[in-house]
Amino acid sequence: MMKGVISTVEGGKQLLTLTKDYYLREAVFAATHKFSGICGIEIFPVDEYAVGVWLTPKKDMTDDELNRIAQDLSEELVDQQIRLDLEKRNGWIRELIVKQAFSPLDNLEAEVAKK
Repeated sequence: MMKGVISTVEGGKQLLTLTKDYYLREAVFAATHKFSGICGIEIFPVDEYAVGVWLTPKKDMTDDELNRIAQDLSEELVDQQIRLDLEKRNGWIRELIVKQAFSPLDNLEAEVAKK
């Protein structure tokens, strides 16, 4: 899976360009939220196929530190997208467990067979 393209621009900023085919909006916001206290973050549409994430260094942050943050954010984006994909595929199991825990189903096997 493509992690995104990271490039450095003037002033030490980092730009991650992410393909919308790989990353849902929810994954981008969940991942960037985890890094919002570490560096400045701006999310913006690049075009209809991609979204950009600007990372701006805080005072006294080296280029190497910001580059490491960009790499970590790239990995977090993959993790968040995988979580969303798994929820989409297997979320019904969690819902079934909650139903069974709070209001036991008469025929659990029939509920499972529906899926």
